[in-house]
Amino acid sequence: MRSSSKISIRKRFIFGLTNIITLIMIFFSIVNIYYNVTALEKEFHNLITKTSQLSANSLPTALWQFNYTYVSDFVASIFLYEDIVFVKVLSGNKIAAKKFRNSEHQTKDFSFYQNSSKYLIKETQIKYNSIDIGIVQIAVTSERIMRTVIRTIIVNLFLLVFIVAAIIVVNYYMTNKFIFIPLSKLKNSSMLIADGNLDTEIDTSAEDEIGHLASTFKQMIENIKQITASRDELNREISERKLTEKALQESEARYRGIFENSKLGIAVYQAVNDGEDFIFLDFNKGGEEIENICREQVVGNSILKMFPGVKTFGLFDVLQRVYKTGTSEKHPITIYSDSRIQGWRENFIYKLPTGEVIAIYSDETERKKMEEQIQHAHKMEAIGTLAGGIAHDFNNMLGVITGNISYILSNINEEDEFFEVISDIHNGAKHAQSLTQQLLTFAKGGAPIKKVTHINQLIKESSEFVLSGAKAVCDFQLSKDLWATEVDEGQINQVISNIVINANQAMADGGVISIGTVNILIGKDSILPILEGRYIKVSIADTGTGISEKHLSKIFDPYFTTKEKGSGLGLATAYSIIKKHDGHIEAYPLENKGTVFNIFLPASSKDVVEIKKIEESTHTGKGKVLVMDDQEPILKMVGRMLNKMGYEAAFAFHGNQAIEMYQQSYESNDPFDFVILDITVPGGLGGVSTIPELKKIDPKVKAIVSSGYSNDPIMANFEDYGFCGVIPKPYTKKQLAEILNMVLNNNA
Repeated sequence: MRSSSKISIRKRFIFGLTNIITLIMIFFSIVNIYYNVTALEKEFHNLITKTSQLSANSLPTALWQFNYTYVSDFVASIFLYEDIVFVKVLSGNKIAAKKFRNSEHQTKDFSFYQNSSKYLIKETQIKYNSIDIGIVQIAVTSERIMRTVIRTIIVNLFLLVFIVAAIIVVNYYMTNKFIFIPLSKLKNSSMLIADGNLDTEIDTSAEDEIGHLASTFKQMIENIKQITASRDELNREISERKLTEKALQESEARYRGIFENSKLGIAVYQAVNDGEDFIFLDFNKGGEEIENICREQVVGNSILKMFPGVKTFGLFDVLQRVYKTGTSEKHPITIYSDSRIQGWRENFIYKLPTGEVIAIYSDETERKKMEEQIQHAHKMEAIGTLAGGIAHDFNNMLGVITGNISYILSNINEEDEFFEVISDIHNGAKHAQSLTQQLLTFAKGGAPIKKVTHINQLIKESSEFVLSGAKAVCDFQLSKDLWATEVDEGQINQVISNIVINANQAMADGGVISIGTVNILIGKDSILPILEGRYIKVSIADTGTGISEKHLSKIFDPYFTTKEKGSGLGLATAYSIIKKHDGHIEAYPLENKGTVFNIFLPASSKDVVEIKKIEESTHTGKGKVLVMDDQEPILKMVGRMLNKMGYEAAFAFHGNQAIEMYQQSYESNDPFDFVILDITVPGGLGGVSTIPELKKIDPKVKAIVSSGYSNDPIMANFEDYGFCGVIPKPYTKKQLAEILNMVLNNNA
């Protein structure tokens, strides 16, 4: 409850009324005293005036006759008035008579009374026949006046106190009963009402003004109740409206945020002429990025004007149907194209209750490219499986040819008439081997034999070698701080050589081939089909005839070529090699002329280690060698090479036979010095399964792995499988000598 005033209205009223009554009574007392004092003073003035006049009329004759006795008697008679205290009659300078009220006044002269405020004096001339013959001096005391004033004041004071007390008592009773108690009740009720209790009872039984006030106050409370109820209802409606407005604002902000920040394109259309055309009402940022156009350019314009290919695209018919039927439709992934932009789009169209048509669409161009790349990869994988099988068998046949030819060449004189013929056959076999090697690159499960290297020098040497004598020249922009990478140098050399050869052939009149390298970080959001991380990017750009759009998607297909003498394996081989290096290769036509190839290879954190090549090209030795291969011609060829080197060769056609032969030789204390095992034996135990069994017999067994699948992961990581050397098929006597020197020297 609110705190009341320190001085209540009741106290203020009584205090004020008492003061007013007191002041009124004081005023009347003062008036009464003033009136009585004035009357007494007048009475005294009349007394002294009459006495003086009487003396002036009664004494002239006595003074003229010098009858001082009469004068004295007359003066004595004047003292009958008790207020007269001094009378003196002068005849000339002589005192004719002089009388005092008592001894107190005996020593006083008239001048004393003149200078005292306690006395009234009167000095009158006595004349005889208009001649001044004397003076009468009279002094009257004012003590009776003072006593009267004091008495009057005391009487009035008692009267004042009595009247005021009576008025206060009566006033307190009357005001308390008829004013203050009802007002107090009304005040208490009003305080309860002020605190919010509008149901407080108000006493309206009195029929006076306070009763009317209470009735009015009660009516006012009823009105307040109605107003409060109306206000509460209004506040509730306002609160609900505010909540609704806030929800609408939040909803608008939320959907505006979705509209503006969505990566999807969102277009809002208004139909014109019952769907004959559609005008852009709004266009979001996602649409701007997809279509490479600003919102301001499209809003307010016709879709037919801004995107003239929309009818061929098929979207315009969908817009018309959705507008007329109100049924939402999905427009499947279709390629859109006009003179300004081209790309794959997927649309979802629906109609708002207000009549606007909404198109939400995505740019599926990169996804289609990815799908094409995946399809291409699957096709390459299938072709690679087929090519790998063919190449393996062909490689085995080439192995017999090149091995035997190299054996013949090592046993005839260079001046022999057949030496040149056999050398030509050998070179032809090498070219066939190169073609086979490209086919093997497609083999399923193949892996490059990698080592950590700085690729800049490899790129430069490969490019300059293939352009030796050509009209085209290279412009190298190689990063000096290029990261190291882990690659098969022979395969990467093949990739660079194939692309540079194509670039040179595309520039018949010569030109510049720009080759650059740079470090690059691939993030999670990259559209490239490779994992995020650190990569090396190699760019090779020419200024040749370029690649047409219809051929661009096929350039990495095996046997696809636009050249009369091309094999169609160069770029297909490059694609397969880069893929098996966990990288990516892509090609784009340049705006003006020419083509650019981008190669992405994973960077390596390993240190580059230079491995010295073994220079020896011949080998001699002695001992027993076990050779396992399913091809008898290869066994004969290898046997002749080993016999020529001084070894005794034994042969096995499969792993089980090799294990049995090795165990018999080992148990007879005539073990094999080393073994050469083929990885793949159709229908039998291959080298990978054989080597663990041989190690059970002889933990120190020296084994060399060989395969026509030179890209087999076992060939790249032979030591992990228990082998101490590796030699890919086909191989020559020189290559066999090199691997034997390395294996036997390392184990010495």
